[in-house]
Amino acid sequence: MSFKLVYLLSILSFIILFLLVLTSPKQSIYDESIFIENLKLLERVGLNEFFLLRLKDQSPGPLFQFIHYSFLPLTTYSMIGLRVVNYFLMSLTIFFTYLTLQPKKNSIIVACMYLSWPMTWVVSGMALTEIPSMLFTAIFIYILQLVLFSKSKSQISKHSLIVLAGLSLSLAIVGRSPFLMVVFACPILLFITKKQTLIILLIIVACIFPIYMFTIWNGLVPPSVQQIQKGMNVMYMFMAFGYMAIITFIIAYKWYDMPKYNYIIVFILTVVFIIINLKFHFLSFEPLKSVSDKIIPYSLLNSYKYIAPGVIVGISILYITSCVFQLIKNRKNVFFLFTLIAGLLIIATTLKSSAQFSSRYVVQAAPFFMIAYFDYIEINGKTFILQLVGVLLGIFSLLSYYQYL
Repeated sequence: MSFKLVYLLSILSFIILFLLVLTSPKQSIYDESIFIENLKLLERVGLNEFFLLRLKDQSPGPLFQFIHYSFLPLTTYSMIGLRVVNYFLMSLTIFFTYLTLQPKKNSIIVACMYLSWPMTWVVSGMALTEIPSMLFTAIFIYILQLVLFSKSKSQISKHSLIVLAGLSLSLAIVGRSPFLMVVFACPILLFITKKQTLIILLIIVACIFPIYMFTIWNGLVPPSVQQIQKGMNVMYMFMAFGYMAIITFIIAYKWYDMPKYNYIIVFILTVVFIIINLKFHFLSFEPLKSVSDKIIPYSLLNSYKYIAPGVIVGISILYITSCVFQLIKNRKNVFFLFTLIAGLLIIATTLKSSAQFSSRYVVQAAPFFMIAYFDYIEINGKTFILQLVGVLLGIFSLLSYYQYL
């Protein structure tokens, strides 16, 4: 019964998201207008150094423009058409994750749990830049596991596939620079015996497009946004890991199965940090400010902005502790170590999101976490309820972007 409910919710989620996209506003929303203007720039000047240097007001690379340029004969700059393309790319991302998980039991249900990430609804239901990179990441992971674990392919075909995997990762990095961190996780794969040459080739190929692009930019982002992207924000990184803590509970609550003393230590550290932060004001942050201003007494508002960061840091520490515990527990599973560490490194790049923070930065690492979490995902009534919560949050998030709420 639980299996049927979870499966039914996954199908309904796909249908609801598609209907929301089809009935979405015809005008651009949020950052869509920026990306569309740069798409028009690509159409005018072509793919060249001039285009890369003139990318305006967008931190992501030009993969979004490359992909949507090929669909222009169909979309003709229709915002609904552009969003449908992103929906289609998200469906392909789920499909390649499903192929990666095959022939494991419940692989199709787990792959569909992308839609239990509330942020997935926003990046899939709008013409934003995360989905193209997520798709090429999912393709990269699928090809990589074929190369590493298939015994039937010849050395020539394995070398050809690893080049394709490297190119896929290279394109993902072109789309979103945080995926560059995956390259730094790749050396973990060197511990797979007799695969060292393939992994080195993978790393070299993956760096081809990004190095060319970063050299032209003289940085990791286009020149127009390099000034505002300077600096770091520790609070943003803790917020990102805090989001991951919640998403992980929704997707794979078994991830938190660890000895009780871990929770006791995290609780003590959280209380100590809150006390220290109240005294020395290391971190200041006021989430839900419009709400807190109304419900929290004025005399406590000043303390709230130092207590709230402590709570977020505590949740983040709990999540990081659980990840360390699972890494140690699965230390002999190289592919598990690779997918989890790659995902965590992508999340950690929010430290450099000094201009602004968005929960969308978290979901872009989903292709790695869906693989790492697989053995911790239970298909039962509790999963259905948590999945339903994630889906409903996703629907409301997307509707708020559409300004229907």
